[in-house]
Amino acid sequence: MAGHWLPALTFTVTPRPRNGQAGAEVVTPFRLADGRTLLVNRGWQAEGRALPVRLPAAPVVEVADWPRFITLGPTPPEGNRFQHVDAEAYAHWAGSDRPVGYAYAVASDGLVVDIPQPYLNAERHFAYMASWWGMTLAGAALWWRFRKGIR
Repeated sequence: MAGHWLPALTFTVTPRPRNGQAGAEVVTPFRLADGRTLLVNRGWQAEGRALPVRLPAAPVVEVADWPRFITLGPTPPEGNRFQHVDAEAYAHWAGSDRPVGYAYAVASDGLVVDIPQPYLNAERHFAYMASWWGMTLAGAALWWRFRKGIR
């Protein structure tokens, strides 16, 4: 991938605890050769440690969908600390165009790389269906019981 890093615009997404330890995900923008920007999640780092300054010449990344999140109100960044990855908030903060995509670094020096994998478990959906059927049957039984008492 041709381009260059923009280390001055590195930000963290915090809080992101792992194994009971506080920390943050480190995101550094990568300017592509055509001028567009890609946000690269370089990995997780424990709180209190200095950000690694060594960046690979060309990152090896796995492109991902934009992370989904729920907010109950505006969540502006505090310095370079964001609560979640948001393309519009990043563009406003960095004073640049909206990034074209989001990716996870496959490997990173000094950071814990943990690319999330989708969890598609059929048993979970079966249990969910069974609980709804159970609630439906319980509701029907209660309706039947109380319907008799009304007459």
